[in-house]
Amino acid sequence: MAQKRPSRTNSQLIQAFTLARQELELEEDKKRLATLQNIITKRKEERDPKFDKGRKKQEKSLNNSIKGSEKYKSMEEHKIELDELFKKLDVNPDKGLSDDEAHDRNKKYGDNSLSGKKKTPWYLMLIHELTGFFAILLWVGGILSFLAYILDTEDASNVY
Repeated sequence: MAQKRPSRTNSQLIQAFTLARQELELEEDKKRLATLQNIITKRKEERDPKFDKGRKKQEKSLNNSIKGSEKYKSMEEHKIELDELFKKLDVNPDKGLSDDEAHDRNKKYGDNSLSGKKKTPWYLMLIHELTGFFAILLWVGGILSFLAYILDTEDASNVY
């Protein structure tokens, strides 16, 4: 007896169920995250009364990043037909945008570029390299060899 292949509707149901379950888990995780953040901020406020100054700024950046990720989650430009996309973006595919329209959209949406990563100053990178675990071991070994040379100057093998 041949096995029946699952119909396309069954796989669509499974996919919809999985998506709904993931969205519920995401909401639960957001609630847990907010609860943990509240607990952490309360404890930090108890320890340091000056802590409250930077908290509002951090909350704004967190909310903006969550909104941004949900914006990308609901993005459908890659799924719709080209004609619908041209209508949605209000663009003529043959003529493109006029200079004025392009300038206005650039003002509204900003440049089409990736934000750069903050560069670490060279002196911080140097300090980071010189204070690693193995670097500190080398520092200690070097200091011990010089101390051994100072204690016994006749034996120069401690220096090299």
